[in-house]
Amino acid sequence: MSTTYNFSLIKCKMFHERFSPRVYKFYNSFFWFKIDILNLNRMNAYSPLLSHNKFNLYSFYDSHYLQLGEVTLADNILKFFRMNGVSKKFVTIEIYTHLAFLGYIFNPVSFILAKDESDVPHGIIVIGNTFGEVKPYYISPDAFQKDNTQFNVKVDKFFYVSPFVPMDSSLDFSFQHQDQKLSIQVNDYLKADGRKVIETRLTGKELRLSTLNLILMTLQFPFITLQVITLIHWHAFRLYFKKIFYFRKKDTPHFQKEFLKWKKL
Repeated sequence: MSTTYNFSLIKCKMFHERFSPRVYKFYNSFFWFKIDILNLNRMNAYSPLLSHNKFNLYSFYDSHYLQLGEVTLADNILKFFRMNGVSKKFVTIEIYTHLAFLGYIFNPVSFILAKDESDVPHGIIVIGNTFGEVKPYYISPDAFQKDNTQFNVKVDKFFYVSPFVPMDSSLDFSFQHQDQKLSIQVNDYLKADGRKVIETRLTGKELRLSTLNLILMTLQFPFITLQVITLIHWHAFRLYFKKIFYFRKKDTPHFQKEFLKWKKL
């Protein structure tokens, strides 16, 4: 029986809406990769345009995600699980993320899903900001639904993401990937009064990872990681000129906890 490796492309549409202090909304489209972390040596077999820890059109570098002192991303993920009280053998680890395009990478968020040898699901959400920092959140088995293809979890943010949202807030994540369809929703709530400040919805369709599909996605979404960071600054520029109050990072150190300094190695 042949082995199936979980590598694919996901064509995504995103809708982002801000409710307070002013209504602001936008749409965006892009594509993600779903990468089989435990079989990264197989990735180049899907397309010569992909490399692991080497420069290429698209490159997956272990150092672009969790950096906890281990060499490989898989070992850093296992270390993070151990830091959260989980010391088990994992049989699958997948990440939904951007890859570096011509060496440039920026990931606002990545989702890591894993199953241990008892088929119990675990997860990590990794949020990145424009200050070179990442914040990982552990997703316990209790957050997953019975079929293990979806989870719902609410966490205290404790991370500086947007200068236009009060730091004392929480993030509510909903994730589902079933029948080649991806659905994600992230809501940002103020802890003071429970008001929802931001809602982000993402839908995606899974595609076979091949050279042809990768070329088609590249033509449709050229320089994808550069687009992401450019759009973040563009929308921040527009919010600033709408005179929305700006929270400076240095003013809220007590609301920034357990983040990692991201460093491109």
